[in-house]
Amino acid sequence: MSESSESSDLGEAIETELIRLGLFRSRPSMIFSGEAAVESYLKLLRSLPVGATWSDIDPRLTPVGHQRVPTPYRPYGPWDYQTPPQEPVFHLIHDTGAEGWIAELLTDAARDGIPFYGGGPLDQGRPTGLGPEHGFFVVERGILAHEDLDPIIGWLYARPHVQIAARPR
Repeated sequence: MSESSESSDLGEAIETELIRLGLFRSRPSMIFSGEAAVESYLKLLRSLPVGATWSDIDPRLTPVGHQRVPTPYRPYGPWDYQTPPQEPVFHLIHDTGAEGWIAELLTDAARDGIPFYGGGPLDQGRPTGLGPEHGFFVVERGILAHEDLDPIIGWLYARPHVQIAARPR
């Protein structure tokens, strides 16, 4: 079998897998650095279930196959880490917006060993739709494993009048 025939067979096999995955019509341009790279790509495609997206194939792509544009780091406020690495953040809402509730929450967290780095209102330019007395953000301190978040979330849920609205990062 000639080299051209082998390349054609690999190309057809890739096309077949992209059709099976439902990705053939949205495929981005692809350039491979040799037959081994093509075979590796084909092996990856064959390992994916139907319904996989382009980001399952290559995390640098969006689910529909466009190149991801990195978002520059922007702290939530002066109370947030000013440079990466960025730590997990909780967006909290207080039911009544009682004065000083975020300071009390941070004081209680320090007493209870909850590793918060800081907290405060969102800086201008990042609207939340909430008044500053209701919505605040708190940032965890240190790099925590995913399982370390459970006790923190439990502690926050136990706080009266405080709700976790989101965890934006």
